[in-house]
Amino acid sequence: MKKLILLFSAGLLSLTSCSSDDNGGSPSTSLNVKPTKIVSTFSGSTQISTSTYTYNGNKIVEELIVPSTDVSKIKYTYTGDNITKIEEFSGPTFDLYNTITYTYENNKIKTEVEQGTAAFPYGKENYVHNADGTVSSTHINIDQSTGVETSNFE
Repeated sequence: MKKLILLFSAGLLSLTSCSSDDNGGSPSTSLNVKPTKIVSTFSGSTQISTSTYTYNGNKIVEELIVPSTDVSKIKYTYTGDNITKIEEFSGPTFDLYNTITYTYENNKIKTEVEQGTAAFPYGKENYVHNADGTVSSTHINIDQSTGVETSNFE
């Protein structure tokens, strides 16, 4: 469920839209439409999840998720226009269970580090923006207790 929440949040952040007028003109510069609530049902299940979003201007700062079995909250932190940290909380007291931090170089994502609260390897993704416009990435596991980094291929 928590992976589904993270995947949904990442997908929401990647959505963009544009429109054109009926005369075939150029795309609109901004529709400024932001969802404030999304209700989801899951195929083959009676479970319903409601996500309520809070914004500061055009930036999403919090997502409250209320499924029938758990309550979760996701907080977003920005530096300028870039999301630099996502904190995921769960349960009735909103216990922190996962933190994702991002670094950027020239406004392009450089690293993504995901660290859970349990003592298990956590992940680091390094991104390289290639001259042809593609992006390559390398995943590294990091032992949370020792800090030792190992690639997925070892």
